Order: sequence, then structure tokens, then C-alpha cells
Amino acid sequence: MPANLVLVRGHINIRSAPTLTASDDQHAEAGDLGVCTNVVPDADGDAHHWLNVSIDNPDHTTRIGYVRDDVVYVVGDFRLYGQGVYTEIVNAYSAFTPLGGTADRAPATPPAASGKWAVPVQPYVVTEPYQGPTGHLGVDLAGAVGTPVLARGKGSVWQANICPHCPGGNGSVPGTLDPLTSYGFGIEVITRHAYNDLPASAQQALNVAGMIGGYLFIIHGHLSALAAIHAGDAITAGTLLGNRGTSGNSTGSHTHVETRATMNAAPQSLWDMSKVALVDPNSVFAL
Repeated sequence: MPANLVLVRGHINIRSAPTLTASDDQHAEAGDLGVCTNVVPDADGDAHHWLNVSIDNPDHTTRIGYVRDDVVYVVGDFRLYGQGVYTEIVNAYSAFTPLGGTADRAPATPPAASGKWAVPVQPYVVTEPYQGPTGHLGVDLAGAVGTPVLARGKGSVWQANICPHCPGGNGSVPGTLDPLTSYGFGIEVITRHAYNDLPASAQQALNVAGMIGGYLFIIHGHLSALAAIHAGDAITAGTLLGNRGTSGNSTGSHTHVETRATMNAAPQSLWDMSKVALVDPNSVFAL
């Protein structure tokens, strides 16, 4: 039976049995990811179901037990368990391998007829959408630590940055002004893509911005590790860039994907990248 991805909303208790009177010596925090393996009907006289879960987190510990359905987000369809459709499904792919299973390395093409690139990391839950220059500058794709992050189109590596001020490559590091944390992005890869290699919707976004023939830069931030890539390397759809994590200024495992465009093939520095015009990631990826 397929499992459903669960994303913890806040600090929660994980109980030994599906009732509020059961012991709760295990806990999870907002942003922790796991899977739901079964749904248990209400046993406490209220409107909630109990979920049998296995929850992972950035320190690679796993906790198994029961949580109520109102303390996590669930991605999937509860008809798999004879319980009907769950009503609070967040934007995500519901077809995924359980944590620890074979990671997604294909397809490198987007869903049929979308005309856009596939999302760089799957499975994912959108925990923070793109909000434009006055809000969130990219899209946050939450999921298990270590999941491969892939290039989805032809281009090159502009920068591949380690994070000297990130302890062990993980953990929340406050602030976004330190170059040794890649200005908060932690371990990150920035790829560069020529105008003619972009999806038509991304080309149109550059056209509107007055950058016909320009270059798109894609920031993949908060990684747990880099692949064996270097600045200047050619990439194609499916090239491994690194692995999802929570390095830099991050409070949970996710990949921050930010898209920017310029007429210049090479901004002078990583700091200069923050001044390059934003592009809506939804014009590039089939989110």
C-alpha cells in the first residue's frame, strides 16, 4: 500500500497508541517530514482521525507512532485506506517513494503538455510559495534530507558554494549577510541557462522584463551536500546538482529555488546576484 507524505505543522507529540491517553515520549517539530502508513478511525469521540506515522528529521532520527490529523499536513488521497479524500491536501506531487527508498532520478521532462521544466526535487511540499520582490523571493520545496536535486534543462554551473559557517553542513544559521553562509543560502548551486534553452513560458517572462536573449539563473539553496560539479561545468536535464537539506538560514529540510534573469552572462559576484531581476519560478517549472 502506498504511503502518504506528512509535514509537521508545529511542535507535536507522537503517541504510542491512537488515543490522547497514550504515552507521548516522542516529539516532532515544524518542518519535520515523514510518511503516513495507516489511518485509524476516531477513538476519542471527536472529529479527528489518527495517523500511524514514521517521521524523519534533519538529524536522521526516526520516530514511529500516532498523531492526530490536525497537527500535520498530508499529501495524498486517503481513499487508499478506505477513509475518503483528505480535505487539506497542500500543493505537492502525491506519487512518491517512501523516505529511504529509491530517489527520483527521472523523468527529466515536465508533466505532459505543461511546456515547462519538471521541478528540481521530488517529492516535495510547497511550504512557502513565490511572493515577488516584496515577499518570499523563491519557492520552498520541503522534503526529506538527502533527496537528489537535479538540473531540469540545458545550461552550465555558475557557482557551486560550500558553507564554511554552517556547522556540519546543516543546522539553522541566522542572518543573510555573511558571504561564508552564501548570504543565508548555505550550501547552494546556481545554474545559468541561455534564452534559447528555456521553456517558452520562461522566455515570455524575460520578454516582459525587457530581456529578450538574456540569461536565466536558478538558485538551489539550503542543500545538505554538493554533487561533483564545479563552476563552468555543462549540465543537461537530469544532472545531479546536490542533495536537499537545511544548511544556512533554514529551519527545516527544503530546497529554496529562486529564479533571476539578466542580459549579462556572468554577474560579478554572489552578492550581485541579489540585485538581478526576479523571475516567477512558476514560469519556469511545472509547480
